[in-house]
Amino acid sequence: MSTERTTSHGRRKSKVRRWKRISLLLFLLVLALSATVIWQMLRPAGTPAESLSALPQSAGAETEEAPTEYALSFSVPGQEPISFTVREGESFTPPEDPVVPGYTFLYWVDAEGKALEPGAHTVTESKGYAAQFAVAFRDERLADVHAPYLFLDADGMFHPNDALKKGELVQALYTLLEINGVGSGYFADVTQDDACYEAAATLKDLGLLEGVRLHPEDEVLYGELLNLLARLFPAAETEQNFSSVPADSPYYPAFCLAAEKGWLDDFSLSPYDIVPRKEAARLFNQLTGRSGMHHTDLSLTGTIADISSSDSYFTAIAEAVIPHSLRRDADEEVWTDSTPLPLQSEGFFFDGIAYRAIKADGSPAVGEQVGELFFDENGIVSTGDPELDVLVRRKLTELVDPASMSREEMLRIVYDFVLNDSFYLRAERYETGETGWETTEAYRMLSTGKGNCYSYAATFWALSRAIGYETVCYSGTVGTFHNPHGWAEITIDGVPYIFDPTMEYEQWYGPGTHTFERFYMKTYESVSGWNYTRE
Repeated sequence: MSTERTTSHGRRKSKVRRWKRISLLLFLLVLALSATVIWQMLRPAGTPAESLSALPQSAGAETEEAPTEYALSFSVPGQEPISFTVREGESFTPPEDPVVPGYTFLYWVDAEGKALEPGAHTVTESKGYAAQFAVAFRDERLADVHAPYLFLDADGMFHPNDALKKGELVQALYTLLEINGVGSGYFADVTQDDACYEAAATLKDLGLLEGVRLHPEDEVLYGELLNLLARLFPAAETEQNFSSVPADSPYYPAFCLAAEKGWLDDFSLSPYDIVPRKEAARLFNQLTGRSGMHHTDLSLTGTIADISSSDSYFTAIAEAVIPHSLRRDADEEVWTDSTPLPLQSEGFFFDGIAYRAIKADGSPAVGEQVGELFFDENGIVSTGDPELDVLVRRKLTELVDPASMSREEMLRIVYDFVLNDSFYLRAERYETGETGWETTEAYRMLSTGKGNCYSYAATFWALSRAIGYETVCYSGTVGTFHNPHGWAEITIDGVPYIFDPTMEYEQWYGPGTHTFERFYMKTYESVSGWNYTRE
């Protein structure tokens, strides 16, 4: 019993001690909390509270971060870079287009060469951009002297409708662009003796020309020209639709730029059409601000052998080929001095390929009739049938050598050709006095080598006119029985002469027995026995 009481008493003492400890801890906790509350109430104003960031964060609590900023810079050669920062997610627009004399600003590019499009952009990273430029065309509105950039040939002709050659294009650009110095670019087919050598080397250094060969004698196509010019100007957006150029064509953007700039008047052009020299002159004058002479003055221009001073392209071509000084009168260009081309004497001349005429005012006959001869839009004597003209000129280049032959000698060679290189074939006959058959019959003979008397006469007519003779054809009768017949006639010094190769053919009596003089350049009186009748 005594032992049990002792044990029970010890347990009670242990519980009492435990409750005392707990009470003490509770008292101390209450005291600490009370002290904190009292301190918060009594602390001086402005004393900072303990940073909450120093206390442990509970699970799931988020930290608010400062917004990210990106640095952007835009550099221009020779100028201080433009730098600024943009917050993430915000947009920016590029600076104003920089100005560098002699160059055209194209666009900004990043370090990877990617172009920055105009307008607003959302920033996602720090980046640097560099300005890209192209050499500019000279602004010749402010110049008082204009140098030539296209040239005439040795005979004083411009050949306005011929294609511009690549060598000529390169030389023109070299003259008209703001270029200083000579480059060292290499083309395997251009030597130092070539007129376009310096121009080609320099434009290749500028990145405007590429490849190993230039092909300076090749014709320039519109697609090539406009693609090259597009590299000198910033891209343009336009609503213009080119039915002749597919939207997925590599030339389409360049044609759109040309439309936006007003370079093209003909929207049916194909990238594969040739660029006529007269159109090249008009376009380059526009690109450089050359307005050309407002009123044609032949004392300042002289004459260009193959384009009339009344032609709509004359002033543009004169601007391109004649060196001159000038002043501005409002928007008009007034020539004050020049190195004019020689004034041609009135009359006819043969340039070795084609026959031309100069009128009394010194300008060439173009698109008009002079005597019996018609001169086409190139100032070349024409049959009136372009396809026949091609055959005639092709045959003349085979037959005659103007450098070593007189016009009379060439006429005899033309007659001999018709006589000896053609075969008689019975064909259509024409009524006495009927006209208009010459082109049909000449085309028949030159394309087939066969024909009747009308074909012989018409072929001689076409070839002799092409070397400047005012030949006419007659449909009449010949002989005692008045057989239908056609022949040619040329009036020389007021005397009409018969040229009748058919009668030479008919009167071939055997080898060595005939002479060419029988019906070559005969008066009507000398062959009166043949009874030539025109009516």
